[in-house]
Amino acid sequence: MAIQPSGINPLGPAATSNLMAHLAGPALTNQQLTTMVQQLETRLAALEQVLVVTGSQASLQVGLNSVVVKTSGVEIRSGTNLDIKAGGNMDLQSSSAMTLASSAKLEIKAAGQLVLKGATITQN
Repeated sequence: MAIQPSGINPLGPAATSNLMAHLAGPALTNQQLTTMVQQLETRLAALEQVLVVTGSQASLQVGLNSVVVKTSGVEIRSGTNLDIKAGGNMDLQSSSAMTLASSAKLEIKAAGQLVLKGATITQN
């Protein structure tokens, strides 16, 4: 009997490969099954420490940093630094107003041409 894992793999690739090998071979012993269940429980407990899922949102939190996905949007919070790096082009778009704010210095740099476009560009 061949079982093909699909979707999210809570066991990880190595554990799934190990499980698949056992399922294709002779029956697992109670001790082997107990060990596999204990390993899965340990991995699940670690996941439950950082991931909270409710009916309207899912959040991944480690320390002061979190990513929250809600029905109303996505929120990324960083307790210290937030780095977003793209190996290629990066495009930020909003269908409504957008604000870029800093409590300290704000720099916009371009190695090439810097283009500012708008119906009105205001400088104070």
